[in-house]
Amino acid sequence: MFKFFLLFICFLISTNSYAISENIELGKIKSGICSTCHGNDGNSVVAMWPKLAGQFSKYLIAQLEAFKHGEDGSRFDPIMYGIVKDLSFQDFLDISSYFSLQKISDNGVNLKEVNKLGKKIYLSGDLQKNIISCSSCHGVLGEGNEFANIPKLRHQHAYYISIQLQKYKSGIRKTDAVSVMRDISLKMTDDEILAVSEYISTL
Repeated sequence: MFKFFLLFICFLISTNSYAISENIELGKIKSGICSTCHGNDGNSVVAMWPKLAGQFSKYLIAQLEAFKHGEDGSRFDPIMYGIVKDLSFQDFLDISSYFSLQKISDNGVNLKEVNKLGKKIYLSGDLQKNIISCSSCHGVLGEGNEFANIPKLRHQHAYYISIQLQKYKSGIRKTDAVSVMRDISLKMTDDEILAVSEYISTL
């Protein structure tokens, strides 16, 4: 009897795992609703829309769920809400998994023109203003931290990053754990936000 019980438990676990496992091929098909803005492979060509290629699937899912909550969520956007409001978690998993496997495109920035102020803030922060370095969480090369659900920033559009920092600063975006991004951005001037965004785009 005990063996049958164990087999039953294993069956439940296996069927549940199957139900929530990603389907990359379906994700590619489902991602068609994203392609107009984000590109077929997650590499948007318009700087106001983020590149999704190569991003952690866990992070992408979290953002999609935030969008799905609409005005009551931590990241309201009327366009994104309209797109994702009727999608399921399985859809989120499939689409995010597909984009996470794509290769992000290089921005083709001339490294000789790296923003020095942005580089300083990104790598060292600003002790006088109590601003911690961006690299302490996002990594020196913008590689992010999958375990902590901290996104990759490497090769992201500068304009998109600056918009998001401004949204954190104004409190419109609230997807940051313990308000860390809101606290940091509040201490930054508009010029500093632009500078660090430009530097990140060169990583």
